[in-house]
Amino acid sequence: MHIHRNNYKVLLLLRVLVIRFMSIQDHWIWLLRPIFFLVIGAALGVLLLRMGQLTTPADGLMQYAIYTLSFVTLTVSIHAFFLLMIQWNISAILLSNKRLIEIKYAPFVIDDMNHIILDKVNELEKTKHGIFKNIFNYGDVTLSVAGMKGNVHLENIRRPSKFVNLIEAVKLGTPLERLDLKGIGAVFSDKYL
Repeated sequence: MHIHRNNYKVLLLLRVLVIRFMSIQDHWIWLLRPIFFLVIGAALGVLLLRMGQLTTPADGLMQYAIYTLSFVTLTVSIHAFFLLMIQWNISAILLSNKRLIEIKYAPFVIDDMNHIILDKVNELEKTKHGIFKNIFNYGDVTLSVAGMKGNVHLENIRRPSKFVNLIEAVKLGTPLERLDLKGIGAVFSDKYL
């Protein structure tokens, strides 16, 4: 499990409140977004590079401008790819017997953390709209939490029905070791905290 060093306070919080926790990562379909950015950016960069090669030597300034634009396009697409890959790899949902913690992290861009006490969750709602979400069995889960303005929205959850059942079982006091975790991408901590 990957946890950013700034989120060490989460582990300290979990150490005080729970015996075990597990990590749940977004669905793999989320990886299509960085791959899309990389392929489109690389294609555009190569196209611009080819356009720069087709200009005449008399258009030197135009040629350098096109080469520069090609370089910038390739650089931005490669950086976007790695930034999104890091975000997918580090971001996670930690579920313990007392709370649900959503960590979203991307270097220099996103550093969010939501703490949700499971006893305060009033209502759980899962949604799977669209053909891809139904084919690949992923969706969104919305939590209505007492004392919070608005709802907490968890996106790209593997098997959202099973995830909702998992949260309800944990709320009822079922030990994490006895829960059916197949197919939702859950990983237990390596040892007791």
